[in-house]
Amino acid sequence: MNEHELNKLLESEVQKNTDLKSVNTKNFQKKLKHSINRTVYTRVFTVLLAISILAVTLYYGSSALISTLFYNPKQETEFLTKETDEPPREFGLLLTDFINMHFPNVTAYVIHNDNFSPYTKKGFGCYDVDVKLFQSLDPIILSDDSANHLRIKWSKLKSVRGPLLLYHSLNEFKNPDPSVGFQPGMPTPETIRNEIEKLPNSAWLDVSLSFEHYLSSDDVAALINECPDSTFKWIALKDQNFSLAPQVAYGMNLYTISKEEFTKQAMDKYPFYYLDTEKISGELLETNYQSHLQLMIDHPEFVKLMSTLFGKDITVENFKKRLKSTKKEWKAYGVRVDIGKDALLDLMSSQSISYVSINNVHVSKYEK
Repeated sequence: MNEHELNKLLESEVQKNTDLKSVNTKNFQKKLKHSINRTVYTRVFTVLLAISILAVTLYYGSSALISTLFYNPKQETEFLTKETDEPPREFGLLLTDFINMHFPNVTAYVIHNDNFSPYTKKGFGCYDVDVKLFQSLDPIILSDDSANHLRIKWSKLKSVRGPLLLYHSLNEFKNPDPSVGFQPGMPTPETIRNEIEKLPNSAWLDVSLSFEHYLSSDDVAALINECPDSTFKWIALKDQNFSLAPQVAYGMNLYTISKEEFTKQAMDKYPFYYLDTEKISGELLETNYQSHLQLMIDHPEFVKLMSTLFGKDITVENFKKRLKSTKKEWKAYGVRVDIGKDALLDLMSSQSISYVSINNVHVSKYEK
């Protein structure tokens, strides 16, 4: 309270008590002190209230502004069913799908936190994501200690704990196109076959098979249907313009360790996103792959985020090119499959195999 305001307050009190001689001095002083305190407290309360309102406005206003300016995984278009109080899970599926699509030797799973969310907010425009990367036939251990920690900060994605090791092996597939580089001196199919025959009959193998010639979707579907007890997980496609690294094949993923429930509208937009049918057809394979591509195209902000970690070639335009290309021609030159020893030998005898890469071997299908 300044001097002018104090004088006005004193004048006000004097006017209320014009006959000062008849006023008890102590009562007047008490009333005056009470009036001054009340005015001071009112001013202090008003200032504190204004500061509190301003702080809340700045916090939520800046948070909303930052959410608009920077990538926010919570704001991805919803296409999965969920309970009312359940956090959005779309980001987790998109990230899993992206990794599975581009890295044939990797199966990804986004670990949800205690609130069943695929990400944890760490500040304005900052989110942490835990991704478990493993190969099939490996034990599925979803612990934080074994997970890859990723961070989204101001629309950029980076690995927090060391490099993100996604290239487990190179030259997993051999492309029939001679212009595509392939390391010479690799074992021939006959050499690999001799080694496979030495395994016990109960052996179960995780192998990548390359064909001498490109196969159509109907050819690949027939191959899958001929091995009903095997698990086909990945298909190397002819168009390798979108491979993220030399000698790392690009293709489509068939294997998932968990499945999400799509909304009715999303099921219509992305048909056969999961191949749940007992019998596979070429048309289903093509439709499945196109649905995965369309899902990426429909989430441009997510694709832009992926480009900050995986390279500038990750763009919506390139996904559109892939979709256009596969509608024109769908050709494959390799598959990755979990298969028993006898079934593998039969398959190698019936198909023109140019290369075999053994990724893992177990004594039995049920070995843990």
